[in-house]
Amino acid sequence: MSHAEKELPDFKSLAKGSHDTCVSYYACLTTNEFGSTYLDPVKCKAKNFDPRKATKEQEERIHLIAERFNKIKEERGSRVAQEELGAALVYLNTLPKPILKPDPEVTLSDNPSIDKAIKLIGYKIKLYDNDVEVIAVKVTKNGIFLGVEKNVEGELIHHEIRYENDVVPL
Repeated sequence: MSHAEKELPDFKSLAKGSHDTCVSYYACLTTNEFGSTYLDPVKCKAKNFDPRKATKEQEERIHLIAERFNKIKEERGSRVAQEELGAALVYLNTLPKPILKPDPEVTLSDNPSIDKAIKLIGYKIKLYDNDVEVIAVKVTKNGIFLGVEKNVEGELIHHEIRYENDVVPL
């Protein structure tokens, strides 16, 4: 028996289910001391959140939304289907947005240069008239260094540069 043959859930309940899954997902994220965010397996287990199961449920919701839309479109017309879907989206926008909160266990550095260097990860900077992307930060007793890469004729070239002396932000 297909979903079209049995009663399909309404758009609002599908939107609410999707929202709840997103809230659970965001609750399982952790940000490390380098500013990278990842899905923390310890938090997932504590919150009984299975990312694989949640992904399959989200895919099923997408299919159910499409089926419900098509069913309403056939029975009452496309305008009514669009209005009902629009009402569900308005409802979804009234729900509180999940926010990634910094992990209280992660402390930022006391050195503002390190914090600024970490914030450059993923951005492009100017290095000797070349645009390079910052991919890593390394802190040693000799200073702060940025791991950068540039694309030269389809090949990625990696460099390590001193943060304080060589960086000119774009």
